Amino acid sequence: MFKNFILLLVIGVSGCTFNPQAVSISPDLKPTGVIHGEGKNVVVTVSDERASQSLGQRGAGNVGADLTVQGDLTEIIQSSVESGLQKQGFNLSNAGSSLKVEIRNLDYKFLTGMWSGTIRTECGLKAICSAGGKSYDKFYRGKYEKSVQVAGTSAENNTYVSSSVSDAVNQLINDPELGKCLSQ
Repeated sequence: MFKNFILLLVIGVSGCTFNPQAVSISPDLKPTGVIHGEGKNVVVTVSDERASQSLGQRGAGNVGADLTVQGDLTEIIQSSVESGLQKQGFNLSNAGSSLKVEIRNLDYKFLTGMWSGTIRTECGLKAICSAGGKSYDKFYRGKYEKSVQVAGTSAENNTYVSSSVSDAVNQLINDPELGKCLSQ
């Protein structure tokens, strides 16, 4: 009973949770330099394999408006991966080593606790490299969590979702084994 009261209080205080929001994603790339592309050509393709375009609901307990992505998520991820690989010394081309990136999930959850809640965002990317008769694949999971009292504002949600996407993309572009495969 008390938990329901807290849930209603949180929802009431954060009336904006009933307004749909399109999150603006701006990945923060941090290439570590452990991969040296040495001018090797790479072809990057990205596909969105998510079951739903919704990231989740803005309110607690799956109550509230849907959160979606502003713009084309495939283009955002492709641009980020390509930029990261270029910073690692690879050339983008129509021929060369092949890197396929599958967007497996991008989720937003507002989990309620006794006195506060937690916003958790997760991004899952699968990379599949084919080069020189060899292949390599790996799943990268980006995650961001923050304890909060009320649902996130538009600007905060942009930051939360961007953080989990940044985490997944940075793991991908800094994976030495993926770099070896792409350098074949």
